Amino acid sequence: MALCLLVDDSSTQRKIMCKLAQGCGLEIEEAENGLKAVEFCENTMPDMIILDMNMPEMDGIGFLNALDDIPKDFSPHIIVCSADIDTDLIVKAVKAGADEYHCKSMDINNLRQKIAAYSG
Repeated sequence: MALCLLVDDSSTQRKIMCKLAQGCGLEIEEAENGLKAVEFCENTMPDMIILDMNMPEMDGIGFLNALDDIPKDFSPHIIVCSADIDTDLIVKAVKAGADEYHCKSMDINNLRQKIAAYSG
């Protein structure tokens, strides 16, 4: 079973994403900010990361930059799911290592298909 790390400061968003990812057959771990996510990834590298951009302590870009510095045998598939649709931020996220960038208000079935495509 593939491991997915959900990184979002909103417990409500993590619950929504957790149900969605579990429905795709993923094992789920959660982190409420980028700093906690870095700590997790230093010990266990997930197969997939679903990442918010705007979080306290360490935001999504900070996490992506820190993730790049962690020694790893493979790079996880990273799906940014953020309410922020600023073009500059999207470009920064992709340049920092995000594979996909989706708006939180997007069609949930579309996001489910994206997660399922990389979950197994």
